[in-house]
Amino acid sequence: MDYTEQRMVYWDSGESDAYSIKDYWGGLSRHEKCQLNKKMQDWSACQFMKADESDQWYVLAELEGHTVTGWDEQWVYVNTHFTHAAAEAFIKLKKHDYRKGMRIYVESQYDARELNAIKQAIIDGTLVFTPKEAA
Repeated sequence: MDYTEQRMVYWDSGESDAYSIKDYWGGLSRHEKCQLNKKMQDWSACQFMKADESDQWYVLAELEGHTVTGWDEQWVYVNTHFTHAAAEAFIKLKKHDYRKGMRIYVESQYDARELNAIKQAIIDGTLVFTPKEAA
């Protein structure tokens, strides 16, 4: 948590989680909300949802069976395709290798001279495959 501002809480041995205080609060029963308000009043003399966010995360971390941790999302480059259809086909073919899923990310190649030259050569037919002759 020293390296990110993003927080989450998980409980029930990781079976349940919430990425925001509001989501966590929204999933509680009336009785659970009363109990949490009591804990927050002991800690900072106010109701849970009126407390500072740092106090809210602290009180959640103190609950039995709850763990508050930081999280971060990281995008990893996997492959390059000329078309959306080709990217979708790659995902369909390789999705078993990426169990957390893949997304299509579009990045402009407008100023990539080499790539634009290759695309133009494909389009105008000047890029052709010439197999090596066996020696």
